Amino acid sequence: MARRATDGGKSNSYTRANLARELSLLLQRLRRREGSVAVGSIAAMIKVSQATLYNYLNGTTLPPVDTLDDLLSVLQATPTERKELQELRDDLAVRRDLRRGPGQPVIEVAHGDEVEIANIEGTHEVSPEDYNLAGPFEIIELDEHIDVDELRNTSRVLFRRTIRATAPGLRRFLYAFECPPDSGLRRVVVDPRGTVRVPRVIQVGEGSYVFHLEFADALTVDEPHSFEFAITTVENRNREPRGIYGKRQFVTTRVVRLSVGFSPKAHPHRVRWFAAPFPIGHFPDGYSFPEGNVLPQGEDGRYSNTFDQDALAPERIVGLVWDYE
Repeated sequence: MARRATDGGKSNSYTRANLARELSLLLQRLRRREGSVAVGSIAAMIKVSQATLYNYLNGTTLPPVDTLDDLLSVLQATPTERKELQELRDDLAVRRDLRRGPGQPVIEVAHGDEVEIANIEGTHEVSPEDYNLAGPFEIIELDEHIDVDELRNTSRVLFRRTIRATAPGLRRFLYAFECPPDSGLRRVVVDPRGTVRVPRVIQVGEGSYVFHLEFADALTVDEPHSFEFAITTVENRNREPRGIYGKRQFVTTRVVRLSVGFSPKAHPHRVRWFAAPFPIGHFPDGYSFPEGNVLPQGEDGRYSNTFDQDALAPERIVGLVWDYE
């Protein structure tokens, strides 16, 4: 299971208050630049009442798309700020329509060029077999390539798995994605590759989702089979001094390869690897990351490490940690 976290965690659930706070910060910056700017004059420029604008700024109501665009122009938002706040507004609107609470991300599934909001099933609606990660297979190799964008709030992970079926009839692989309610995640987009599809998403507890990766045909017993899928996550703006990507591994996994790349504006000053027994307390605070495990940057600009079965203890968690300070 993947566990992605930042040092110290995040407690700012994404609500209208988050959008309101960012808009208020833009207004404060505008006033520092240009002196006193009346709320009434801004309201007139975007063609709403002063009371309505106050509702946007204190998080009481969510501004319509066009109104937010006009407001961001008046507040002199940068292109990056505009993109981030427009996405946040859209996510909040989707959440409102789905009646999803604060702290719950919107889960989406890609089907070719189309992306649809997933129909989330609860454990009370399904059989325990539908969210049991074990199965008649062995994970031979596991590759995960992480990319972090310039705002450090969007990450894309390309997953590659090579498995071997140990019994006939295997047509699916279950992947569990963990995102605790206070993680700050707003959107999770699952993108299966090739002939793989994701027909079901099951929520287990408050912070885990199990994705059903379905193959076109049953796998041949004892023959290696490789497949790919990607997961893109969008979270609140990340100002934490550290990023972490950890993988809990099953005993049968033979090889784990992890790689991380960064947008130039999000490049850390160092990247380290770690391996520890699982559980390790309150991840990541329950484990100190070895200072000597620094990874060199490869010719492709990425930081990579391979963990093989012989070098790892059973029931372990492995991963990468990067520091910005």
